[in-house]
Amino acid sequence: MTTVFHDEDADLATLAGETIAVVGYGNQGRSQALNLRDSGLSVVVGNIDEVETATATRDPRAGAAALLELGATIAIVKRGGDGVYARTAREEITVPAIEMPVLNGLGAGDAFGGALCHGLLAGWSLRRTLEAANAAGAIVASRLACADAMPTLAEIETVLARRVSA
Repeated sequence: MTTVFHDEDADLATLAGETIAVVGYGNQGRSQALNLRDSGLSVVVGNIDEVETATATRDPRAGAAALLELGATIAIVKRGGDGVYARTAREEITVPAIEMPVLNGLGAGDAFGGALCHGLLAGWSLRRTLEAANAAGAIVASRLACADAMPTLAEIETVLARRVSA
C-alpha cells in the first residue's frame, strides 16, 4: 500500500532559515527544489558541472565548502557509484553507494531527490536522509522502468536493513 504524505506531515521548523544546495539531480530536480522553496526554504540547486562553474572545482569537499561560503547551509553532492557527500557548518557526511545491479539509470536522480525532500521535510537527520535518498536512487536504477519504479518508504527501509545486517 502506498503512503501519501500531506503538508501537515512535514516539520518545516526543522529547516527554518536554512539554505540548501543540492548538487546533481534528475529531471524532476527543479520541481523538487521549487517544492522546498515554496515550503519557505532557500534552496540552491545545481549539478556537478554547475558547481564547477560556480566554485571552480569538481572536488566534492571543496565544492561543498565553497557553496557554504556562498550562503548554502547544507551542500549535498551526489557522486553516483561513489555515494553522496554532504556538508554543513557543523558536520561532514559521506554515505557510500548502495550496491545493486543497474538495469536502467533513468529516474535514479528523481528518486534520490524525492527521498531527499521527504527526509528534509520530515525532520530526519541528514545522515538518515542521505541514506534513504541513496537507497531510493539505487532501487530505481535496479529496475527497468523509471516512473513506475519509484520505491515506497517500506522498500527503502528494506534495502537499508539489508545493508546494516550485511
